[in-house]
Amino acid sequence: VSVFAYAADNRLLAMGGAGGALGGEAELLFVNPSALGGLLRGEFQAGHASLYGLGFNEEYAVLAWPDYRWGVLGIGLRQLGVGGIEERDERNLLLGDDLASVDQQLTLAYGRPFGHAWRFGAGLNLRRQELAGYSDGALGLDLGLQLLPGRLLGRETGFLRGLRAGLGLRNVIRPSINLDQESVEDPPSLRLALAHSIPLGGFDLNTACD
Repeated sequence: VSVFAYAADNRLLAMGGAGGALGGEAELLFVNPSALGGLLRGEFQAGHASLYGLGFNEEYAVLAWPDYRWGVLGIGLRQLGVGGIEERDERNLLLGDDLASVDQQLTLAYGRPFGHAWRFGAGLNLRRQELAGYSDGALGLDLGLQLLPGRLLGRETGFLRGLRAGLGLRNVIRPSINLDQESVEDPPSLRLALAHSIPLGGFDLNTACD
């Protein structure tokens, strides 16, 4: 599984990565690009996380801007770094313990609503990995779809008002990285998602399942 198959920001990490049916926030372009179709105003986000206390670090930054005629364009950059990797020779003798691996992903995404109930999106990803002096890059493509059942049925009341469904197709075009002798392909994946939002004072209470 790709290191980029999981959510980027701290809120989605706390929700177990379940964001495929959420909407209206720029960082969701990494999870389901169709979520950009719900963005109502320009947005910039950036974040840093030190994961698990084991030398894993992640940074991300996203910028998205909506246009009422053309849809929403977003650009995002993610970087995951791992330090303290051991280097050993063919006899398994330790040569050092300070190697680092860096994975980067630059995403150009587009999302827009179709009618009142549907949202569609696509994300073009440029991947790059560096490890022990080797590096390579590749292109990938993600597609996404979201549905607002209440609007589709014409009943935006009660439980249906905050209900959303999402479908994400990751790596429709598969990126393949070759650091030395063999190419490693990032596998495709299918994400099915449900989310529900309830207004709670000045906040929203979100539940989600992917």
